[in-house]
Amino acid sequence: MKCGRTIVCLCVLLGGAGLVVAGDDPDMVDPSGDAVARRTDAGADGVVNPASVLPDLVSVVLEGWLAPNPVADPYTGAPDPSDDPDLLRIEVRFAGLVNPPGTIGLGGHPFNPFEFGPSPVYGFVEIDVDDEIETGGELTPEALSRYMANVGRFGVGAVGSLDDRIVRRPGEADADFFSDPQFERSGAEFALSLCGCWSVSIIDEDGDLDGKFDAGEQWLVSGRFFERAQAFECLSGVFGGSAFGLYDPVIEARFTHELASDQTVLEIVYPLTPEGAGALLGEPEQAMDFDVSNHYSVAEALDDLILGAGFMPGAVCNVLGSGWDGRTYSEFLDPSGWEAVAIFGTAYSVQETFALYVWTDTGFGEVLGDFDGDQRASLLDTEELLDEIDDNDGTLDDADGVVNGQLGVLEFGTEFSLYDLDYDGVVGDNDIALMPCNDADLALPHWLLDFTDVLAFLGAFGGAEPAADLASPQGVFDFADMIAFLSAFGAGCP
Repeated sequence: MKCGRTIVCLCVLLGGAGLVVAGDDPDMVDPSGDAVARRTDAGADGVVNPASVLPDLVSVVLEGWLAPNPVADPYTGAPDPSDDPDLLRIEVRFAGLVNPPGTIGLGGHPFNPFEFGPSPVYGFVEIDVDDEIETGGELTPEALSRYMANVGRFGVGAVGSLDDRIVRRPGEADADFFSDPQFERSGAEFALSLCGCWSVSIIDEDGDLDGKFDAGEQWLVSGRFFERAQAFECLSGVFGGSAFGLYDPVIEARFTHELASDQTVLEIVYPLTPEGAGALLGEPEQAMDFDVSNHYSVAEALDDLILGAGFMPGAVCNVLGSGWDGRTYSEFLDPSGWEAVAIFGTAYSVQETFALYVWTDTGFGEVLGDFDGDQRASLLDTEELLDEIDDNDGTLDDADGVVNGQLGVLEFGTEFSLYDLDYDGVVGDNDIALMPCNDADLALPHWLLDFTDVLAFLGAFGGAEPAADLASPQGVFDFADMIAFLSAFGAGCP
C-alpha cells in the first residue's frame, strides 16, 4: 500500500496533539441517524407503519433541578449543582418528530399504538442509582423487553461490566433467573418507562388541538412514566400504584417538538426528596409513608426498598434487593452519580401475538461489531465473529444445518445472534464485511484503508475515544497510540 504521504500528513496533524486523558461526559449521547428496525416477531417480518419515524435516540440527561416556580412550571429552571438536590429532571431527545405512545394491548388496554400520531415511541431508560450491577434489575417477563435482553440485536455489546450479562445467542433469554447470562441483573433500580401498558392522558396541548402530536407542538401528558424496578414488588409494602408493591405513581411529562432542531424532547421533573414532592404540589412537606398516590419521591421509594431488603430470604426478588439492606437512602439522591442505559423503538401496525416492540436504537457508547464492550471494533472482535461461524457451522445451532461457511439464526426474530450485524438471520460474509481488518480500519467501508480511516482516527484521538486507544497505558492518548495506528495502517488489509 502506498501510504507514505498519508503517514506524513498524520504525523503533522497529530504532532501538536500532546497528551489527552479521557474524562467522563455528564450527559449521555448517541449518534443521530443510526436508527434501524429490529423486529422481534417470529420471522422478523411483522408490519411496521411506513409513515412512522423510527425513534432515533440523541441524548439523555439526568440532573438535579432548581425550578423557581415548580407548581406552575417545573420545566423552567436550571441544573442544581449541589450534591443534595430536591428535584430530578430527566430529558430524552429524539431526532425528528415522534409522538407519545398509545396502548399496545397489555393490561386489558386496547391495541391503539397510533392514538397520538403515526410515530409512537416506546422504550426504557434504566437507571442505576448506586452504580452497582448486583443490586437491581428486572425478572421475566419484564426483563425480556429491556436493554440487556435486546441490545445484541443491534450487533453491539454493552459497554463495560454489563457486557458479560447481555443476551448473545438464541435460547439465552430464558425464564431461569439463575442461568447465564444473567441479563436480568442490570443493576437498575428505576426506569423512565414508555411501555404502552398504561394509558397516556393529555393534560394540555397546543397547536390545532386535534389530539395528534404535530410538528412544533408542546403537550403536557400524564401517565406512569417513572417507576421503581418491578422486581422489588415482593419486598415492598407500598400501595396506591398500579398494583400493591409497585412504586409507579401517575406523573406529568412534557413532549415538545422543536422546529429549529427537528428534535422531540421528553421531559419529566420528579421529586428526589419529600421536600421536593411538597414543592411540586405547593403543599407542606409530608412524612414518608407507603402511599404512592399522595406525595412520592425517589427517597420514599428507596426507603421502602431498604426496609424490605432481606425480608424474604430465598426469594428470587431478594437476590436483587438484598444488597440494599442496611443502607441509607440519602446516599443515593445525587443524579450526577447515576448510570443509565436506554433502548427505544416503535410499535407494529398489526398486533403480534408474541412480540411487543420493534426496537430501533440503544444507548450509550456502543459500537457496531464491538463484542467485548470496550467501545471499539477491533481485529479481536473480527476473530471472535469468525470463530462463532467456525464453531457452529453445520451443528444443531445452525438453522440451515449445512457446513457452508455461514450460520443461520435459529427462530430468527424471536431469537437473534449478536454476530448477525445486518440482522438478516444469517451470520456470514455480509457481517464479516462490516468488521475491520485491523486496528487502523476505523471507517466504512471496512477492508479498505484510506484517508477516511486517518480522519476517523484523528477524530477519535482528539475526543479521547476508545477507538484511538491502541497502545498501553489504556486511557492515555499519546504518540504510542499514533505509532500503533501507523503500524496497522501500513500493514494494510489481507
